[in-house]
Order: sequence, then C-alpha cells, then structure tokens
Amino acid sequence: MTSNLGTMEFVKPPEEFAFGEPNAPQRWARWEKQFETYFTAAELSNKSKEVQVARLLNAAGAEAQEIHELFTFAEDADRQDYKKVLKKFAEYCRPKKNVVYERHKFWSRNQNEDEPFDRWLKDPKNDRKGLRVCRRGQHGARQDRVFCL
Repeated sequence: MTSNLGTMEFVKPPEEFAFGEPNAPQRWARWEKQFETYFTAAELSNKSKEVQVARLLNAAGAEAQEIHELFTFAEDADRQDYKKVLKKFAEYCRPKKNVVYERHKFWSRNQNEDEPFDRWLKDPKNDRKGLRVCRRGQHGARQDRVFCL
C-alpha cells in the first residue's frame, strides 16, 4: 500500500499559544511571526478565508478558539479575516492600563526646586501612556497638571 504522504511536504504549524503565561504581548508577537511563516509555507493564501481562520485557531489552540468566540468585530465578515483575527488576539494579549494608578504615580512626582521644567515633564513617570487617556470633554492628567501649575 502506497501513500501520498511520502511525496507530500509536511508543514508544521507553531505550538499552541499559552495565554496565561507571562510576557503575553512579546510571546504573541513571536507566535504571530511563526504563524505567518507557516501561513506562507502551507500556501494558505490559496485557501478560503474560512479555512485560513480555522487553521489559525487550530494552531493557536482550544483556549484561542474560546477567546475568538468572545471577540466583537465591526462586520461579521471580519470574523473570517485572519489578519483581523490576529489583530484582535494582539489586542487581547496587550496589558490593560490602570489609569488610576498611572495618574497617582504622575501626581506623586513633584518637580524639584532646581529641576528645569522640560526635564520634569519628560521624566518617564510623567510621560506614561496611561496618562494620555482622554475621554470626551476631559483632559488627560498630564495636561491638567501642567495647566494647574
């Protein structure tokens, strides 16, 4: 009995992604690159969008399939666009910002008597991404503090 498997090249997908382990954003970026390599090697661009996303979810593992079900997309068709699904997973892995804590750190850092304003303003404690969160009609803490001085 002969098999076509002997003549067919096997392309191995990346290992399942462990969402609960530390450094998820960095590990996801690495996993995504591995998946893109697999996508190309397995010639998935020739497959339907449904198959592309199915291969992505299969490679990422059971937990990824559960998380995918929780995602909301602008349009239903986006759920079957593997690039948009990858982007959703990258957003999911990104750490959440604690705005209250970031603002506390910012407000706790006072300008020293001999410290130039520019140095104080550029201090990493004052230039936190969490401080840039502005809601409709509200200023961020950084802008509030500069105006309050």
